[in-house]
Amino acid sequence: MSERNGYQTETELVRAFQTGCPTANRQLYRQLNHQMLGLAWQILRHTQDMEDAVQNAWYRIWSKRFQFAGRSRFSSWVYRITFNESLQLKRRRRSDVHLADELPADCLVQFHRLDLCDPAILFERHRKYELARAAIERLPTKQRVVVKLVICDEVPIKKTAACYRISTAAVKGRLNKARWALKKNVATPRSW
Repeated sequence: MSERNGYQTETELVRAFQTGCPTANRQLYRQLNHQMLGLAWQILRHTQDMEDAVQNAWYRIWSKRFQFAGRSRFSSWVYRITFNESLQLKRRRRSDVHLADELPADCLVQFHRLDLCDPAILFERHRKYELARAAIERLPTKQRVVVKLVICDEVPIKKTAACYRISTAAVKGRLNKARWALKKNVATPRSW
């Protein structure tokens, strides 16, 4: 950490941060943010997840700032928290069922949002969208509702489970059954 803006040492800057000084908070965040993002990217390989992990890490750093005892460098402590938050997020994401990953990327794109391009491509994309929509409509009610909430409306699995007073495992099970039904009814290897 090179810039200290009025602080003689890193220790003074960290002490000011621990007292809740907003200037020290901004300064430390500016100095460490790039490395935190890089570390999170190496673990997660997804921009939104990387940003979420860094935001969660900085929140944890701020809320636990009094626990930093100074036995190591502050940056090492920050990187350890960022590493742990990134791994935790990766585990959570891995446990989520990503139905959208199982279908072609353009399958669920709505027709009116497509860029104007070759009419044959537009027709094919629209056909795939209609096939996927129709297949979702043919799912049993319990599976269809969960798919629409979690995949289409991007409602988190925990909120979906709470809404229907079922466990998160039940939601994931319904998504998994829906995924297999959709793969069976929609996906044909030659056309996608």
